[in-house]
Amino acid sequence: MAKVDVLIGAMGGVALLATVLGVVFYEELSGTREYTFLEYAVPLDEREDAVGAQPTSFIYGTPDNATAIDLSVQVSFSGQAIVGGSATVIVQFLAPDGNVTEKQAELSIARGATSATTTVDLEARWADPPDDVEVEGALNATAHATSWAGMPMEVRITVEPPGTEIPALSDYRFTATIDGELRVYRSSVKAADAEGAR
Repeated sequence: MAKVDVLIGAMGGVALLATVLGVVFYEELSGTREYTFLEYAVPLDEREDAVGAQPTSFIYGTPDNATAIDLSVQVSFSGQAIVGGSATVIVQFLAPDGNVTEKQAELSIARGATSATTTVDLEARWADPPDDVEVEGALNATAHATSWAGMPMEVRITVEPPGTEIPALSDYRFTATIDGELRVYRSSVKAADAEGAR
């Protein structure tokens, strides 16, 4: 009989523990929480290709919840300049929402030079993270997500050689290297609210 009492007591203890854990778990799911949406950086895949007087396009898929981009475009000249001068570099960024950001720079090429480089930095923003939100229980992340499926990002680069050069004698080749990072948001429970919800 004593063994039965002990067993019953143990089972009662387990049941009590399960009840307590169940209440805590329920409170965790049902308590009110305030969520904030923070941006973080995602490296952009580096691309490199020849560019020239006709626009060269670099296409990137846009991840969900992406909001902005910081681009760094390095344009390099190689070949043989005779007179030299300034090549015009035009960088266009087509955001997933259709807006275009453009930046122009000059690539100085000295007389008789065989190489030269310039860098064009460009920033663009097409969305903002959602406002903070209070919810009962767990956040439905899908309801606060922004999908850019089927809406790619595009970088267009054009380089116009110096107009002062002698085309028949010179040799101009240009290469563009694209680097940078995307800004993407994700949800996070505010620390003070997480403690208060317990």
